[in-house]
Amino acid sequence: GEYILDFVGPLGKASHFGEVKKAAVIGGGLGTAIAYPQAKKLHSLGVSVDTIIGFRNKDLVILEEEMRKVSDRLFVATDDGSYRIRGFVSDVLKKLIEEGNRYDLVVAIGPLVMMKVVSNLTKEHGIKTIVSMNPIMIDGTGMCGG
Repeated sequence: GEYILDFVGPLGKASHFGEVKKAAVIGGGLGTAIAYPQAKKLHSLGVSVDTIIGFRNKDLVILEEEMRKVSDRLFVATDDGSYRIRGFVSDVLKKLIEEGNRYDLVVAIGPLVMMKVVSNLTKEHGIKTIVSMNPIMIDGTGMCGG
């Protein structure tokens, strides 16, 4: 404990959103913690933000009030229907798109399967989508090119 052997940083590359007027930020489970700063930044830039967060059940819901403050609309889904909307975040996004919401950008952070389903949905509609590769990358190794 008397000295630091190694120190690495800063790591990664900042997200550049481009020209965005309306965005959907999606957090799945603990991915909600990583989605929060994305929603906060977009909201601070004047982007209309619809945030969708999803959890297995009501006991696992996190950051609801924080997300509400940086979102124009917040949708909370639980797999088992124990809180707010019953279903998956991808179901909520699909419904919003079908209702005529036109997103310039979707940011999805959470389990790989969720990000894949969201990406497939947004691809069908030609919506630019950013996902987090953290679950399959080894941070700090240069593997990502950051």
